Amino acid sequence: MACGEAGVPSCAFSLEMQEIELGKRILAARSSFSATQLRNPQGIRKEQWSALASSAADVAEWPIFIDDSPSLIVSELLAKARLYIRRHKVRVFIVDYLRLIEAPGRELRERVGFVANSLRQLAKSEKVSVVLLSQLRRPQGGANDYPTMLDLKESGDIEAHSHVVLLPFLPTENGAAEPEKQLLVIGKNRNGATGSLPVFFDEKRLQFRERTT
Repeated sequence: MACGEAGVPSCAFSLEMQEIELGKRILAARSSFSATQLRNPQGIRKEQWSALASSAADVAEWPIFIDDSPSLIVSELLAKARLYIRRHKVRVFIVDYLRLIEAPGRELRERVGFVANSLRQLAKSEKVSVVLLSQLRRPQGGANDYPTMLDLKESGDIEAHSHVVLLPFLPTENGAAEPEKQLLVIGKNRNGATGSLPVFFDEKRLQFRERTT
């Protein structure tokens, strides 16, 4: 969401979460309040409400648009995207998530491929960036298996139409997160190198941060 703060108009198509839920996540990422506090505001002290209102007012000025339609066929999504481009000069689209978009095809693989290709064509024709969220398979060796491109469901079609593929690696030990081992794996990078970046997932802010150690 930092792209919106920096002045680049952005749009999130959220078929998974409602606008108010996304709004809370943005506030958690960009304010002094944790996600837990925003989910349970009864714990916020009276003197803190002015600070929360100020943060919410700042976020409200960002050029971010959220479409939380419960379902979308791919043609509707493309039409809405082009409308945002024409009316609001949107340059970045985030789609959450791939398998909830309705598309033609008898098999899931065909539908996934159709959606991925349609969004690639949108990015190319309109010269915009598209961030498409998908799922990973459950690792056969357990949750701590290092992710690969093969863990992407219907990976062949997603990989073929993507310029960059990022795979989060968040291992645990006895059910507890291991921040010192967390990585963002670059599974594909059409114009650069692949590898992994040391990160840690900030559960209070619900965002990834760069890890220097």
